[in-house]
Amino acid sequence: MKKSIFILIVVLSVSISCSKRGRKRGDACISPSQTTLTINSNLVISNCGDEIPSDYVETSLDWGDGTITDGQTGTHSYSTVGVYTVRLLLNGDWAADVQDIEPSKVELTITVQ
Repeated sequence: MKKSIFILIVVLSVSISCSKRGRKRGDACISPSQTTLTINSNLVISNCGDEIPSDYVETSLDWGDGTITDGQTGTHSYSTVGVYTVRLLLNGDWAADVQDIEPSKVELTITVQ
């Protein structure tokens, strides 16, 4: 009986630990310093959610102009006027496609004037 209770406690502990990790990935969020900027001015992307554990996933930012940088945060400038879509990527895929994440939390529209 004691052995069965011990096994049950271990299984529940592992299950809770795994569910917390999964939830943490779903809390990803990126936030811009501004959504309208001028050519060659810096756009800063900050993390507004939980940091995604690097043990589980590689994060990167697709700045919408062909530039992809490592990490969940970063700074970038644009050399051409236009509207750009910045996306958080997880293992190379858009975060909203691979996790239960609200698309508006991991995709930004940036206007460069």
